[in-house]
Amino acid sequence: MDIKKIISSAYLREKPLKNLDIIVSTIHLAKATERITTIYREKILANHLQKITNDYDYCLLDCPPNLGVLTINALYAADSLIIPLIPDKGALDGMADLLETVTEVKEGRPINYRILRNGIDVRNKQTNAYLEQELRPYQSQLFTSSISKAEITNQSRIVNEPLGLFAPRSRATKQYQQLTKEILQM
Repeated sequence: MDIKKIISSAYLREKPLKNLDIIVSTIHLAKATERITTIYREKILANHLQKITNDYDYCLLDCPPNLGVLTINALYAADSLIIPLIPDKGALDGMADLLETVTEVKEGRPINYRILRNGIDVRNKQTNAYLEQELRPYQSQLFTSSISKAEITNQSRIVNEPLGLFAPRSRATKQYQQLTKEILQM
């Protein structure tokens, strides 16, 4: 596969967006990963991304919330990691598993990572207090920003429009803008 052949411009309202290319995943990718049995299969994505890294300032890899072959490939290729964490005990347990896997995949080499508190509902005071208590050991890895649970975010997905264009003055948009500033400083 030639990675350059599957890159396409991102579009909004049938107009290409400047400076944003994407590689779209489909269910076919998930099926294909089930058949990967080669040695060093965790390095496939990294090998392909090396061919295009000079063409881009940033490459964002959005992964499923599991530790399957797609996520392992992304971890192997990544030099930074953002861990979106919802306020849930299962998510905290999953984060611990993820960090252990990162150490294995990176063979002990450090990786720059930050934890994003995501889907926060200010009304859930006990849950939020539990989350903050559990995240104390990771204080230096926490983003200052957090993302609130917001219906406007779901509405923008339904109409397939970026949140910043769909609701530019919303609290959620402002939170994502603040997060973007922090990410650029990573």
